[in-house]
Amino acid sequence: MADFAILPPRINDSLPPLGASALGPEAEITGWQLTGLDLTGADLSRITFEGCVLERCRLTACQLDGAEFRDCLLRGCELSSARLSGSYFSRCILQGCKGLGADLSRSKLTNTALRDCVLRAVNWDGASLEKLVLRDCDLSESWLTECRLKQLALEDCTLTQTNFFRTPLAGMDFTRCRLSGLMCTENGAELKGAIVTPEQAVELARLLGLIIRP
Repeated sequence: MADFAILPPRINDSLPPLGASALGPEAEITGWQLTGLDLTGADLSRITFEGCVLERCRLTACQLDGAEFRDCLLRGCELSSARLSGSYFSRCILQGCKGLGADLSRSKLTNTALRDCVLRAVNWDGASLEKLVLRDCDLSESWLTECRLKQLALEDCTLTQTNFFRTPLAGMDFTRCRLSGLMCTENGAELKGAIVTPEQAVELARLLGLIIRP
């Protein structure tokens, strides 16, 4: 369990429905329910969603560079190949979403939880992650490179060939995660101070070139 609390999204109990025609670059969307919209490839750059629920929306290959999500719930949404570079998430929950190959480079996520999400091959390069909880998420083959971490919790996540190049991991608790083939610099400096199980330590020793004999 995370040793810090995140602020929940502030969303009204009853929200009016909104159609796709109201969405576009730099639009400000406040207090709406978006359900089952197909926005594949749409240009929604610098759009702002505040106090909204997005449910089962298809945002595949959507342009969301510089987008802002404040006090939002995204449930069962498809974000694969979406461009979210420089985006901002605050007091948000992403539940059961899929984001294969999404671009979250230089994004900032704070007071946010991602639960049961498939986030394989996601580019998090240069992201700022503060008070962020990832639970039951697949981060395999993702690039969490040169990230700034402050109160990040990984719970029951899969980290297969995940790249942490130049991302300091001191104090990071991996004991509830599945680790395999992590990538970092040759001397493994990023791993200094990370918290792991004895079994995980054996896996990481191979990463550092150690030969373990019984």
